[in-house]
Parts: sequence; structure tokens; C-alpha cells
Amino acid sequence: MNVPRTQAELDAERCVLGAVLAAGSLDVEAGHRVLDKIIATGLDPNDFYVASLGQLYAYLIAHHHRGHPLDPVSVAYELEKQDAEPDVLGRLHVLAHEITAITPAKRWAEIVTEAGRRRRAA
Repeated sequence: MNVPRTQAELDAERCVLGAVLAAGSLDVEAGHRVLDKIIATGLDPNDFYVASLGQLYAYLIAHHHRGHPLDPVSVAYELEKQDAEPDVLGRLHVLAHEITAITPAKRWAEIVTEAGRRRRAA
């Protein structure tokens, strides 16, 4: 059974990843700090309703563990080298052009985590 999603939950999915990319555009350490805060919430790639966003989150975590920059261009370059799904690259392209705040990223991650777990429990 698929639990209905609210628009706010879908927005949180996009914004949490957009915040990482926006911070990563400032400098390498900023992107990693924001992603560390998001990971600390327990957010899992399976918490995302939109599968391509969950896949992108998994890629961001993998790049983070390798110490790679988390700006949109660097992430796209690494994803293309790995022959990532076109949907994931498309999502990255859209997120790279959206204006996203950075500070609320932890709260957005909590929203996505809660919604994902509620959906899986249903």
C-alpha cells in the first residue's frame, strides 16, 4: 500500500539534496558538513518516494566517503563516469538550477526520513 505523499514531503526530498549541492558549490568542506548533518538524521536512500532522488542521495554519500566535491558539476562528472541512470542525471540537472537554502537541510532530512518510514510501515 502506498501512503499518499504531501507536496511538502516531495519538496523536502528535492530541497535536502539541493542544499547539499548548494553548499558544495560554496566549498568542498561546506558540502561535506551539510551532508554529514543529513546523514546524522538517519536519512536512508530508501526513505525517498522519488526513486531517482534516493539514487542521487546514495551517490552523494558514496562521493562524500571518497572525499569528492559535492558541487553539481563534480557530481555530474562522477555520475557520468559511472554510467548513472539518465533519470538521476536529469534530477541532478534540475536541482543544480533550483535555488535552495542550506540551513534547513537537517529539518528537511528529518521530514523525508519520517515520511519514508511511515510509508514502509503502511
